[in-house]
Amino acid sequence: MVWLLLGVATGTIVATLVAVSAGGGGQERSPVFALADTSTSTATPALESTTSTSEPIDSTTSTSLPPVEAGGSWTVLVYFLADNNLEEAVFGDLHELARIPDSDSLHLLALFDRAAGFSEADLPGVGNWESAKVLQTRSGFFTEIEDLGEANLGDPAVLGAFLANGMARYPADHYALILWDHGWIYGVGADDSHNDVLTPPELASALEAARQQTGVERIDIIGFDACLMGALEVAHWVAPYAHHMIGSEDVVPNAGWDYEAFGYLVDYPAAAGEGLAREIVA
Repeated sequence: MVWLLLGVATGTIVATLVAVSAGGGGQERSPVFALADTSTSTATPALESTTSTSEPIDSTTSTSLPPVEAGGSWTVLVYFLADNNLEEAVFGDLHELARIPDSDSLHLLALFDRAAGFSEADLPGVGNWESAKVLQTRSGFFTEIEDLGEANLGDPAVLGAFLANGMARYPADHYALILWDHGWIYGVGADDSHNDVLTPPELASALEAARQQTGVERIDIIGFDACLMGALEVAHWVAPYAHHMIGSEDVVPNAGWDYEAFGYLVDYPAAAGEGLAREIVA
């Protein structure tokens, strides 16, 4: 199939089509993109900005990141909006993350919001629950970092706090944020308990809040393991906050990405965002 790698710089969008083999024994996987900044673009976005009614993230206490040592390091944060009928599919992706070898230069964090009435599966080391938990995987095991209760993952304040707090806890040379769920051009989600989705303008709001709290102008990668998010209208909103974007032009199988692809960072901790993006879509 064909993956679209998007580069956006100085207000100009350049699209490159890259042909790759389909994974999973011929089962198609979603197209994925890589991006850059549209902050100087004068193009009119196709989506209108909305005014969020959520509480802003408290920025009174700075979480500006300490310097990191040279040599290359990554923090990968995965936002599983799974309070819906896709919940059970998360477990396969979490186990893929757990199979990645340990490395002092790679930190893997996940926020997993579960649903009532869809799956009773246990996660080793954590058990069964219905709330939203921040998890870390290391040595093949999962550790609960924080229980957020019945959080609304369709609220940009929750996303912004997860990103900022994860970056503050594990400062690195490079950062990747992956959002996992249903998706389409008008947003990613939904969080069924709150009947809420993250719209592209709300994604920008969350990324801006994390930027203000951490001082990191742009993360390396924002990725959407979700259907139909690979659109220029989405790219317009997130490009000022990430060097590369990965997203699908088509539907995504329930199994989603191959998260073991992040093991590339164990062998190449100083890898640039483009290198990781190409590894993910290969």
